[in-house]
Amino acid sequence: MLLLWPANNYWHTIFRTSQPGFVQARYKILTHGSIDPVQTTHAGLEAIAPVEIHPAVHLESSISKSLVNVEGEGIVLLHTKTPREGKGVILLPYQFPDHG
Repeated sequence: MLLLWPANNYWHTIFRTSQPGFVQARYKILTHGSIDPVQTTHAGLEAIAPVEIHPAVHLESSISKSLVNVEGEGIVLLHTKTPREGKGVILLPYQFPDHG
């Protein structure tokens, strides 16, 4: 049996008895042998932040390139932002402790 309660007051949560508007919940179920924190983090990030595509202009031909390429075992890009000076990009990576 699988029960999913994204908002309830049964377990002493802070949710109101009645929530206005719509609530959208996403679940991702993975099967695994041993737990791999890197794989689990990637799966969680994909579930909460799916790729969104919003075309700004229509071009007859297009070029596809990656903005950021993160390499290395156990490294996940957590956040990007523009610095106060407005030039460049600040990347916030996280490297998992050795889990092997």
